[in-house]
This record gives sequence, C-alpha cells and structure tokens, in this order.
Amino acid sequence: IVELLGWTSKGLRCADMAFDFIDPTHGLPQSVLIQMPNGTGKTTTLTCMRAALTGEAAHWPPKQIKELSGRSNSSSKGSFELRLRVDSKQLTIGLDFDFAKGLARYHTSYKRGRVEKYNPPTALRRFLTEHFVKLLVFDGELPGELLNARLTRAQEAVDAFFQLYLLRDMATALQSAFDSAVEDKTA
Repeated sequence: IVELLGWTSKGLRCADMAFDFIDPTHGLPQSVLIQMPNGTGKTTTLTCMRAALTGEAAHWPPKQIKELSGRSNSSSKGSFELRLRVDSKQLTIGLDFDFAKGLARYHTSYKRGRVEKYNPPTALRRFLTEHFVKLLVFDGELPGELLNARLTRAQEAVDAFFQLYLLRDMATALQSAFDSAVEDKTA
C-alpha cells in the first residue's frame, strides 16, 4: 500500500507551500482534490510530483530546471519534497534545485536514513515509470483524453496500468538474444 502523506515546496514557480494530509483523529483522507487559480503553480507542482516519483529530473536539461524557478526567488535554490507511506513506513523523496547551474539533485529517506540519490524501495520501482506515474498524478485534461476516441491515451493507460510494455520489451530482448545466438550458425 502506498499513501500520499503530503509535500513541501520552496523557491519554485508555485507558492512556497506545505501540505500534510494526516489528520490525527481520522488518519488519511480517501481522496484529495486541490484546486488552484491559473498561474499559481499547479503545473509546477504536478511536474515536481512526477519527477519525485520517477527520478526523471536527474536527466532534465538545465533550461527545464531553470524554468521551475520562482519569480521572486532571490536565492538561486529551490526544493520539493514528497512524503509517502509505503507499507506503514515513511518514504521521503526530495529534489534540491540549483537554478544557477541548472542542476537537480535527489535525496531519499526510507528505513535506514537519508541517502543523497533517488532510491525508492526496490518493490516499488517497477511502478514508478513515467507511463504509470502519469496515471497517478494527472491534470484535469486526462479524463477527457482517455474518453476521446480520436486520441490513443486510453490504450496508453491500459498499457501502463497493466505494464504490457514489459512484454514488448521482453520480446524484443529475446528476439535480439536469439538473433545473436544464431547469427554464425548454419542449419
């Protein structure tokens, strides 16, 4: 079981904020809907959530990182930290941004303290792919796209949810191994 406990952001295009969904008397809510006016950082927040879950920010070009900088950010630093509970243990994945250098660095805390890299639990990693995370952390456009017959998002959603792409990847790898093995052989 993976549960969203909250997040914190500082120095980004969205307002500095801290969300904590744990209610001491009721625990965690079943669902959370956050609505914000245009221009207040919804896209930045979703981008950082996805990046925290997938580890993708480590490969972003400097320009993409610099675009996350807050307009009134006098330092050239920013941060985003996502807090989850995985099978009753807290998992924290953080991103530290250096906008001047265009760098993003990860830190992860789970069970044995903090490590300075993207390091979610092994059992969770197979679900933290870009395709799967886009289904979990989505904007308001996704439901309409899934139901639009002219778009292929529904097929992509099924593919990501059931991880059917793994079968294609495995078939490709097996075909490549077979081709290599028989390349120099005669019948």
